[in-house]
Amino acid sequence: EGQDSEELLGFSRSDPPPISSRLPWIQEQPRSPWLLIHFHGGGFVAQTSRSHENYLRNWSKALGVPILSVDYSLSPEAPFPRALEEC
Repeated sequence: EGQDSEELLGFSRSDPPPISSRLPWIQEQPRSPWLLIHFHGGGFVAQTSRSHENYLRNWSKALGVPILSVDYSLSPEAPFPRALEEC
C-alpha cells in the first residue's frame, strides 16, 4: 500500500503556500454520515497529511468512516503563529 490520496480542497490566502486537505484513498470509501477530520502532529515543524496516510487508511477501514487530513504551514518557512492562525 503506497501513499495514495486525493487532494480535495485548496484554500487560498494572500501569501503562499495554500492550505490543502487530503482524503486517503481506500479500495471502497465508506458510506457514512460521519467524517473524521485529522490534523497531523509534528510540532508545527515536521510531517504532512501524506506522512500519515498508511494508518489513516487503516483507521478509515476499521471505523467505516472517511477521514479528511488537513495540512498547515510548517516552520521555518512559516514562523509561529502561522499554523495556529490557519487552524
